[in-house]
Amino acid sequence: MDEDSDEELEEIDGRMHSSSSSEDDDNTEETEVMFRTRRAEDSSKVLDFTGPPSGVSHSVVPNINAESSPLSLFMLFFRQIFRLILEETNCYFRQYMASKNTASTSAQSPDITVGEIYTFFAIIIQMGHGQHGSLKDYWSREEQYCTSFYSDVMARDRFFHILRFLHFEDNDNPLSHDDPDNDRLWKIRKIFDILSNKFCEMYIPTKHLAVDEVIVLYKGRVIFRQYIPKKRKRFGIKIYKLCDSLGYTYDMSVYLGKQRQHATAEITATHGTVLQVI
Repeated sequence: MDEDSDEELEEIDGRMHSSSSSEDDDNTEETEVMFRTRRAEDSSKVLDFTGPPSGVSHSVVPNINAESSPLSLFMLFFRQIFRLILEETNCYFRQYMASKNTASTSAQSPDITVGEIYTFFAIIIQMGHGQHGSLKDYWSREEQYCTSFYSDVMARDRFFHILRFLHFEDNDNPLSHDDPDNDRLWKIRKIFDILSNKFCEMYIPTKHLAVDEVIVLYKGRVIFRQYIPKKRKRFGIKIYKLCDSLGYTYDMSVYLGKQRQHATAEITATHGTVLQVI
């Protein structure tokens, strides 16, 4: 019985297959499309690139050339950022002291100067070249840790004071990270926009541009942090970048999840982010 049943099933399947094939053939014949003949106006039109020559925008930075030092280029992008950090850090310190009502401590820790901000970040960069177990070890006088550079440029307590009150945005800003309708990047939005605008101002890109994404390693707690198991950096913040063929980042935008483009219309985050950088 089993063999007969198998044969019957094969015959049924064969008939169904043949019938479906014939139906497909019929449908194919019915839906066949006839293409019109080629016309003269169908030829492709290639437009020549008419943009300015790529390279440094000398109208913005006339003094920059091939002999300029790396520090001078670095300061073009970050001088305004350092000023902003200085202002917000001192503002946060004064707010903190006002909330504690400790005027004596305020007298012992005067406002931070712009020179101290430069020194503070220089120390941060230098720390990446020789890592220790803790921040205090950089000022340690123990033989295995001692590096005179740190104590020579800034006292340890002053460094920790700046680190304690380091800030990038006024806490009294009406924007709030608890409100999903507001900017999720508001804590560093000013700095991010300044840097992004500098990228656009200082350089004229080539005509070959591409939009790509990068993952910046980050394990903190933010709602827009991404988890991509196939990436080497599985946890991080996704950033879309508009780059030219030489690798220069002309514009960038952080992936913040589903964002509102208009008050009455919503689009996907990827679509909206790409539209921002092109």
